[in-house]
Amino acid sequence: MEQSFSFEDFAIELEEFEIKKKRKFDRMWKAGEGGSIANGPLIYKDTIYFGAADGYVYAVDLKARKEKWRFKTGKMIYMSSPMIYGDVLYIGSYDYCMYAISLDGKELWRFRTGGEIFSNPLVLDGKVYFGSRDGYIYTLDAETGEENWKFRTGDAITSSGVIDGGRLFMGSMDGNMYCVDAKTGKEMWRFRTGEEILTCSYLFVHNSILYFGSMDNNLYAISCKTGKELWRFATGKYGNSSIPAIHNDVLYHGSRDGFLYALTLKGKEIWRLRTDGGITGSNPVIVNDKIYFCDENGNIYAVNLEGDVTWKQKIEDVSWCTPAIYGNQIFFCSVDCHMYSFDVDTGKEIWRFASSNLSKSYIPPAFDIFEATVKKQHSQDDEANADGKYDFSRAEVTGGSEYHFKSDYQFKSEYQQKSDYK
Repeated sequence: MEQSFSFEDFAIELEEFEIKKKRKFDRMWKAGEGGSIANGPLIYKDTIYFGAADGYVYAVDLKARKEKWRFKTGKMIYMSSPMIYGDVLYIGSYDYCMYAISLDGKELWRFRTGGEIFSNPLVLDGKVYFGSRDGYIYTLDAETGEENWKFRTGDAITSSGVIDGGRLFMGSMDGNMYCVDAKTGKEMWRFRTGEEILTCSYLFVHNSILYFGSMDNNLYAISCKTGKELWRFATGKYGNSSIPAIHNDVLYHGSRDGFLYALTLKGKEIWRLRTDGGITGSNPVIVNDKIYFCDENGNIYAVNLEGDVTWKQKIEDVSWCTPAIYGNQIFFCSVDCHMYSFDVDTGKEIWRFASSNLSKSYIPPAFDIFEATVKKQHSQDDEANADGKYDFSRAEVTGGSEYHFKSDYQFKSEYQQKSDYK
């Protein structure tokens, strides 16, 4: 017997059912156009910038609470969030192009890749770094848009890079985290996980340690210099697509299993908070000892450092964005076609802004690549010799978690100087 699976079925007894991934994660490629705002906003000089599935980049005056301008791309802007460098805004679109736009809304240049751009642009030292669905990591001249180099991975790029010590890190849907020389594009090392690497925001480095999650249900900490795994923390069975944050030597991570985790910097669980939906893209933002984030069911949370909810606000639909702070306001963008402002202390809505199209984009269900199946009844000997990828036995519980498990994906870093994908 098989049954379809959604987050509402999360409480299915683990003794009776097991959750299996049916196919590679493809939710982002099936999304439709409309007015939904899926990416995170950027605040710069009293203006908030964001893109929407109507294909527009918006600039909204935060003092007047009015639109300053909008810029039309050729297709929807899904998860690529804007970045500003030298008074130029950079953003990627599903029309295959990376755009450079002046802060008065005029196009400066565009660069066309071979696929949709999900990745955020990273702009540093006059260079723009980003990935495309065509599997390439691109580096462009920030002023001219001319290509400096590109590096081919084994699948689409659905993560946003970070640079540490001259090393550029970017994950791929081929399951590898790549480290390449930021100047030359030559591979320095790669680290293989068990499933796709999908991150809705920039990768995170702290003290030359790279932290990221994988759809193999693990959060990883690896050395930026060597690619050596330092530790991994097992979350629930639905993967990881958000990026952690660190505050006062505590790491906070939201997982698609619906928990916000607090961990030591050694990967040991301190506490966890159960939310009403999967945390599928929103990275925690910590301000004045409060943790702000959102879940798949449209709930906005403010949580103290002990894991207690101080306020919770409900919007119409999911928000995947990493919030932005402006004075006493915190901003979230939503699939319901609005950007919201809330009071950071009380959670009271202050104002909202609508995109040009109030028709919500089609977004596939968050967990439709998973299915719940009845576990086969085995003898103890059969179970010991089972071929399944994961052993979800409660005997493996550690750190107070029901979701720690043994994995067949015990990969070591591969230190290759040349890519297999030339």
